[in-house]
Amino acid sequence: MKRAYKYRIYPNREQEEKLAKTLNTCRILYNHMLAERRDKYGNDGRSPSFYEQKRGLVNTKNTNHYLQDVHSQVLQDVTLRINRTFNAFFDRARKKASGMARSDTPASRDATATTVSHTHNMRTDAS
Repeated sequence: MKRAYKYRIYPNREQEEKLAKTLNTCRILYNHMLAERRDKYGNDGRSPSFYEQKRGLVNTKNTNHYLQDVHSQVLQDVTLRINRTFNAFFDRARKKASGMARSDTPASRDATATTVSHTHNMRTDAS
């Protein structure tokens, strides 16, 4: 069974800055991958698969120092979100109720970053 937990956090200034950088990096990566899928679909009639983009993430992370500061599972979740967005688009297109996927903007939704915890342990600092 999968469980989801939602926490309200009260970060200090340093943690707030790191969270803002992480969320901004995820937003930029989302827009980059979305543009990559749109361009390839427009040119070839086929967009890159989830696994193609996930494999390409390794090379992109090695060349982009901003991505190196973000945990790999968080970046992989961005790729998964893009895949879900495109699958939903094609599902709507088959039903004749399509709308192309939109770019992610800072004000477009609540800022989220997702990671997977295999150990179910959490460490908090009392600062």
